[in-house]
Amino acid sequence: MVLEDHKRRGRKLFPPMFDMLQETRWHVERLPELFWLAFLSNRVGDRQALELAYEMAVDIESTIKRLRANEQAFRAYLPSEHMSCSEVEREQILADHREANWFSELRPHFSDMAAVWPDLPFTYLAFSDIGEPSAALVSEVKSLLHACFHRHDKRALVIQATTVALECRTKKMFFAHGLDIPDLNAVFDYPDTDESQHAAGFVVTTCGGIILHRNGLDEEPDSSWQRSFWNSCYRLEPCEYE
Repeated sequence: MVLEDHKRRGRKLFPPMFDMLQETRWHVERLPELFWLAFLSNRVGDRQALELAYEMAVDIESTIKRLRANEQAFRAYLPSEHMSCSEVEREQILADHREANWFSELRPHFSDMAAVWPDLPFTYLAFSDIGEPSAALVSEVKSLLHACFHRHDKRALVIQATTVALECRTKKMFFAHGLDIPDLNAVFDYPDTDESQHAAGFVVTTCGGIILHRNGLDEEPDSSWQRSFWNSCYRLEPCEYE
């Protein structure tokens, strides 16, 4: 049978190469969602970045859940999720959490990011007076993009592991009893140990599912933030040729 090696997802059949092609689009589809974690980690450290992102997620998600009065998951640690927020919801988030530790800690970093990305979905959490990006800020962004451009770069693995940790800590992901879950901290040793390679494969696969299929297998995620992210990057400075 011609289609016997295809995988059914909902009402659609996908060829074997589909998952491989999905993996090659890391920098297009997934990096823009996770880059802010790399930006933050570079400034405050990986552990502190995780804690701040978790505090933010818990607070914002509690407000959204109350206002929307439904059980649909809202992942506050993914920028594009904030594009669905109404002005009323954003104002309520600010009213509820303006005094929170995460808000004061993250605000200057969101402000710097908003200078680079005018369409940053987190901009409502930043200062109101957003200026032009400095040469130092452009250099910082450029260096970080280079450090996590491929999904198995160590910096990329760390932000993917952070995302999986956030998914678990906010109780959006559960694993079957007995499933071999690697120590996510092992990615810091990648690729030098077997455990780190196991952890790397786990976080890449799991994180890809979180981002690409968070609305279900039959619904394509909105990619407008991804397009805006890269368009802003390309405007920062002219292309370089070797």
